Amino acid sequence: VSANNPIIWQNLTEVGELGTWKVEFSVEGEGGYLEGDLVQEIIDGRNCTEVKAIPDNNYRFVEWGNGSKENPLIVSEVNVDLKVVASFEIASFIITVIEHEGGTITPSSETGQVIVENGTNQAFTVKPNEGHHINNIMIDRNNVPINNDQLFEYTFVNVKKAHTIEASFEIDDFVVKFRSSGNGSLEGETSQIVMYGADASVVKAIPNYGYKFVNWTTDK
Repeated sequence: VSANNPIIWQNLTEVGELGTWKVEFSVEGEGGYLEGDLVQEIIDGRNCTEVKAIPDNNYRFVEWGNGSKENPLIVSEVNVDLKVVASFEIASFIITVIEHEGGTITPSSETGQVIVENGTNQAFTVKPNEGHHINNIMIDRNNVPINNDQLFEYTFVNVKKAHTIEASFEIDDFVVKFRSSGNGSLEGETSQIVMYGADASVVKAIPNYGYKFVNWTTDK
């Protein structure tokens, strides 16, 4: 390595003592460790022995201080004191999926967790079951607007932390109205709100004197 070589992160001295140079390897922050001789006294112009960056669980090696991604690293032709720093980052994050009764969020899992690689995008689709509609969507515990209560799509972009997506659903309801065409009356609740799949309460048709009930008709 020469003084102009980009592998040099920090030049500690101008002249080595007795023709040797010190090369120190270290880790910035957390997420991994180094394997090899971390403090080396190198004769002028010689190479260091290799040092390898080992990430911890769910971390990955990013680079050495100058942007080099070579791993393991051998610093060659040393002619200055150096400090060589390795950095790591979290390899993946968890997006927690909370789906309440009445619909689904896709993708999901038995644990309700979707693992997403650091820096990537992850799309989700929310759909209600038959006879239901989307009631509320929360992204990271914040309500988001719903333009279509039968379909909602959301993408987490460039994921760099854990997230949460939550959806709640409601059963559809319908207004059922009963009316007479004349010559009789109705007994019971003539305007009802009925949930999807449920039965309306009984309404009885009572004909006037001299008339008889014929049938019911619907507008469906």
